[in-house]
Amino acid sequence: LHNEGKVEGKIEGKVEGKIEGKIEGKIEGKIEGLLEAIELGMSLKFPDKIYTVMAGIQKISDINVLRQIMNTIKSARSDSEIMALLH
Repeated sequence: LHNEGKVEGKIEGKVEGKIEGKIEGKIEGKIEGLLEAIELGMSLKFPDKIYTVMAGIQKISDINVLRQIMNTIKSARSDSEIMALLH
């Protein structure tokens, strides 16, 4: 019985680790996709500010903030609207 508990614990740990790894991978993939979309949007709409904005955006790991920035680029009339979201 004692060994069964150890085996079950190891199996549970491995399953949890795999699930956590998959979730982390999906989040990283979404962040990467949002960063690429933001970079494309900036290069098309505000090419002279792309490096300034991307330097600030690379530090952001909150998916909701990155989505907000991506959506703001679509309607922004000036780069200051994007810059305001970086702070």
